[in-house]
Amino acid sequence: MTNPSDSDAASLWRDDPVPQSWQGLWRRLALERADGTDDTTARVLWLQTAHLYVDLRQPAGRPDFTGVTGFADLTPEMRRYLASQGGFAGTLRWRGDDAHWQRRIDFSPPAGPPDEGTLVRDRRMMTEHGIHHAYVEHWWDDAPGAPLAVVLDAPRHIVVRAGDAFLSAEERRPVPPPPGTLVASVEAGADPAALLDCEISLGRIADGRWLILHSTLPWREGCTLSNPAATR
Repeated sequence: MTNPSDSDAASLWRDDPVPQSWQGLWRRLALERADGTDDTTARVLWLQTAHLYVDLRQPAGRPDFTGVTGFADLTPEMRRYLASQGGFAGTLRWRGDDAHWQRRIDFSPPAGPPDEGTLVRDRRMMTEHGIHHAYVEHWWDDAPGAPLAVVLDAPRHIVVRAGDAFLSAEERRPVPPPPGTLVASVEAGADPAALLDCEISLGRIADGRWLILHSTLPWREGCTLSNPAATR
């Protein structure tokens, strides 16, 4: 018979460093949904350190943002695409093989239960099975052996790196949109800056420059992230 106190302890989420096998720069290869559909075309990167993480999700079919320098230049099609993106950052808690993503920063807060899944690693592959939703995500270790670091840990800005790659999440909106409302609010014509000014970016570090390659704000691509280590 299980001791009740042991059972209670096993059910608690842990805040100590997550398993080493979960840490790294992960690229999603595929998403399988409960209805039988899948997604193998979205760009999804997740960089996990011992505690903090940043996740960027961009669907295929992005419009051409050439010449766009800010929110005032966006067409309705561009606004809809930006609202369809995802990304979040915060702390990963765990118990056994289960993970709970606490979202301090969230580009598009979802409605519904917490973000929790079961992670199983096999060599460079890791499979994530949803706990509250019936989905499966297949992840590939994109930078095996790369040293990991937390570069910036602030209430509204998190930066993590794996070798010469970095992911940055910065919340600039006064408040994030209510859960599950971002797309509808953008389509209704609400102020895009108030809804979408949450920058989640992936980039590379070379010659001391933190060059942004992909971002939820396309006009930031090709720009340099101010050295976050200097702002600590």
